[in-house]
Amino acid sequence: MMNELRKLKARLQLLGTTYKMKDRHREILFEASDRIDTIIYMMEKTECKSVYDLVVRLMKQEELINDLRKAKMLEVKKRLKKDCMDMEELQSYREIGSINELRELKRKDEPMKPRKGPYMYGDALYYCGNCGEHIGSRFISICCRWCGQKIDWGNYGEDI
Repeated sequence: MMNELRKLKARLQLLGTTYKMKDRHREILFEASDRIDTIIYMMEKTECKSVYDLVVRLMKQEELINDLRKAKMLEVKKRLKKDCMDMEELQSYREIGSINELRELKRKDEPMKPRKGPYMYGDALYYCGNCGEHIGSRFISICCRWCGQKIDWGNYGEDI
């Protein structure tokens, strides 16, 4: 089979060089000759005995390549879907607040002793340890109504 292809190639080259013809026709003959070279090379490389075997083998390789492309596309689609879900999750975190805001909330959740101020009508006035605003006297509230800081009143009867 390969010898026949080589003979065909030689005939095509001979036709292209000996007969008078248009340049375009000569180009077509030389292109065909180059393609035959490619077929011969591929047949030698793949050890195929006929052009049919070579074509079948190439079609199988093309099917494998298409299957790989489909698998890669599925993987890319899954990754994009995951990235979209991650973006939605990130957006929900942004709606909740930043890391600094969360740290601030955590800090406010830890009880802080109030600062004791002057006495008024026999009772001491207390101020928030965080924002400094007046929070009343003992046991009025468990957190500052101005900034939300949790208040640690300590043991009843002890001075703060």
